[in-house]
Amino acid sequence: NIPCKSMADIVVVVLLAIATTCQGAALPSQTRLRREKIADKFEWSIDDLGVHIGLKYMDTAQPLNGGNVHIQIDDLQKIFKHANSNKLDLNVEVDLGAKFDDVLFKIVVNYLMVQINGNGEEKGRLSIECKTVGDLWTTTIQTLADPIGGNLIIPAAISNMEWKMETDRKTKLYAKYTNPTKNQEMHIHIIRTSCKSATLEIINGDIKHNLAFKVGKELEKMVEIKVEGTSLEDSVEGTITESKSDKGQSVKLEVNIQKDGTKSVEITVDTTTSPHKFKLIAPNFFKRWDIKESSLEMTIDHQIDKSIAVNANIFGGKHLEIKHVENANGGKDVSVVVQKDVQQIFKMDLSTEKVDNDHEYKLSIHVAYEVNPESILYKKIISQYKLKNPLKILSGEFEFHVNKKDTSGVLNKFSVKGEIMTDDTKALGVLITTNENPYRFDLFAPAILEGIKEGMTEAKISFEHNPGQLLKVETNFDKFTGFKISKTRSGSEFQIEVNGKELSTDNLFTTNVDLEDGNYLEPIITWEMEPLLVPEITIEFLCFIPQSIGKPWSSFNFGEIPKEMENRKDYWFKGPPDLAKGTMYATTNDRQNAGEEGGFKIKTTLKMNPLNIGNLTEGNLMQTTEVGPSQVVHVKEGKIIPGSFREQTAPTQANEMKITNSDLNTSIICFKAKAAFPFTDLPLSLTPAADYHVCVELTHHQNGYTIAMKGTHDLFPAYEARIDGEVVYEVYPTDGPGIMNLGFWSSDFMVPSRNYSSKGPSSFQAGTRTDDVNCTRDYDSYLLNAVADFVIDY
Repeated sequence: NIPCKSMADIVVVVLLAIATTCQGAALPSQTRLRREKIADKFEWSIDDLGVHIGLKYMDTAQPLNGGNVHIQIDDLQKIFKHANSNKLDLNVEVDLGAKFDDVLFKIVVNYLMVQINGNGEEKGRLSIECKTVGDLWTTTIQTLADPIGGNLIIPAAISNMEWKMETDRKTKLYAKYTNPTKNQEMHIHIIRTSCKSATLEIINGDIKHNLAFKVGKELEKMVEIKVEGTSLEDSVEGTITESKSDKGQSVKLEVNIQKDGTKSVEITVDTTTSPHKFKLIAPNFFKRWDIKESSLEMTIDHQIDKSIAVNANIFGGKHLEIKHVENANGGKDVSVVVQKDVQQIFKMDLSTEKVDNDHEYKLSIHVAYEVNPESILYKKIISQYKLKNPLKILSGEFEFHVNKKDTSGVLNKFSVKGEIMTDDTKALGVLITTNENPYRFDLFAPAILEGIKEGMTEAKISFEHNPGQLLKVETNFDKFTGFKISKTRSGSEFQIEVNGKELSTDNLFTTNVDLEDGNYLEPIITWEMEPLLVPEITIEFLCFIPQSIGKPWSSFNFGEIPKEMENRKDYWFKGPPDLAKGTMYATTNDRQNAGEEGGFKIKTTLKMNPLNIGNLTEGNLMQTTEVGPSQVVHVKEGKIIPGSFREQTAPTQANEMKITNSDLNTSIICFKAKAAFPFTDLPLSLTPAADYHVCVELTHHQNGYTIAMKGTHDLFPAYEARIDGEVVYEVYPTDGPGIMNLGFWSSDFMVPSRNYSSKGPSSFQAGTRTDDVNCTRDYDSYLLNAVADFVIDY
């Protein structure tokens, strides 16, 4: 069935959730949330957030038939700080029809969004409808966006489009997708002319496929389907054969397709034998992906509830075997082995033990693994972690225990403990327990903790809690040894200590005001000065295709250069094969060297105030990742095909950032970016893509700050890093793009720590920090707001 019903069910759940909030007692704080009911209309307002919601049913006696929901948000960024619009107005109309159990419904969403800068607004409409016209079931999705005085907020790929599907659920199916904004139009026609034949037509712009499927031989346990037609103007013929075993539980499928008399695709899937077999022969596909084998062959030996073994001949031969059996300790024993040819790549043995009764639950895990340091798994994944000695041989034990009879207040008492050994050396130890008082958290992890503080191998934290009387936390850290909140003055106030001393700072005022009923008020007033204004830091990491990868257009004699590329410095190089349209040629960027003005393929920019180093957040750090446009043409018989020029910007497949403030003077920013070549018919996940993963460490000191950088990137294209416009790292490719230098091989890099002047006063006033731990903004003030809030709530 068409998946209309699932979508309608979601809308009904939302309407029911809203309806249930219209029953019961009034809300306790009418100043923050207001709710009104007028006949069949309900209205809510959350004034503090500027949110207004209205609901009106088509029929209050039958609320599941549908209704109207109106949502207005005065300032969307107040709720979602990364929103691209300011004001939002939504009007949703839902008509589920008289019968809730059919698949017919209509949803219309009208929206109004105001751009953040207030320079323009966008009105739009989304409609989703499932209906029947005669004997046809029709599903239609339409979007419409109309910007007024600004650019589109909704992405162009979905802002003005129509998707329509019609079917009688018996003999025909018609689907259409159009998007004038993206200049895209696609049609699919499937017609079953009889019980034994069908036709398929796909039209995607200038690309056309016409195929006919007809049952040929038909025996009791075998069916042969003949395929004939054209694909990309080439003739296609072949057969699809399905055979069943005697029991009917296993099948054998054979596909043979030829284009212009030459074998194009041959597929064999056989589950009638043990092991199961799979074979693929596809010369054009193998050539595109640089696969040397003439065929891809795989066997799968599956013993249900016991084991599975997979053997493949690709890339030198691969073998995977997984075995699992239940053991006498209530758990399972699992082994995993991966081999290349006869060489072991990876081996893991895992064993579990479980105890579960009325008194306790205990799960123990024992694991051991070995990995070949010459394997791709080790080189591409394991060795990339920031460990002095990346793991090759490992063994470990972990235990999770819950006491079902005894609690520690709210939760049952529990403990988690574990240990990992590498090459007979302890690499990790952890203990978390509430079975002791105080509670304990111990972590032994030199490889991790030394990255936070030189020489640190172990972290210890203890928690002591007496509800209403005492909360005490102690650590073995240097700058923060712990804090304590305890009740004094016969229970009328609390004393707060941080690092062993009472809180007392120049930017805090607090006092106790005793009330007649024996209670007291404790107003706390804090203030801080505006930070000093100093020039911001700009860090850029980007990749570009240098001109040396290609040649000037004039050297090819292809004819006139596309008018869109006139007076530009981009060079051209031979792109991926595109047999349907001729030879593809793509552009480099319009420069050769790092630091020069010009384009890029991917670019990540970080901007921040140096005073925020040690306290960076997504709110005070600006990060953007951009993808530059790419251009291609198609050439046939040595001349450019008229009208074949295309320009497109690829979507970002990865755009991630993580901020870590390791102490008050140090911040680490790690970011990833990835984008693929946009002109390919392959799925995005299979298209080779340029990507990089970079970490930047900034450390504040009395006279300025230092910046260090390290990371990894592909071997294509060129990569460069800039700090305040200065090139600090550059590397160039040795050849053009390929599956190896964009998918399998990568390069690590490092930019040593560099000193930069703060370009301002060498010591900072309130609200900033210097290298001295006793600066005006000390750790007591840093925790002040959190601790004060705790006292009030306590």
